[in-house]
Amino acid sequence: MSVLCYNKGCGQRFDPENNPDDGCTYHPGVPVFHDALKGWSCCKRRTTDFSDFLSIV
Repeated sequence: MSVLCYNKGCGQRFDPENNPDDGCTYHPGVPVFHDALKGWSCCKRRTTDFSDFLSIV
C-alpha cells in the first residue's frame, strides 16, 4: 500500500515498508513568492508559471 509524502515539494507516493533513502525529493527551504516570481528559498531557480514552480526539484 502506498502513501503520499507530505514533505514540501515532494508529493511522491511510497511504500513505508520499502522506502529507500533517495525516495523523497523535498525542499528543505520554504516557498518564496515575490512579485511574479515563484521558487524555493533553498534553490536559485525562479519561474513565473505556477506549474513550473511545482515541478522544481
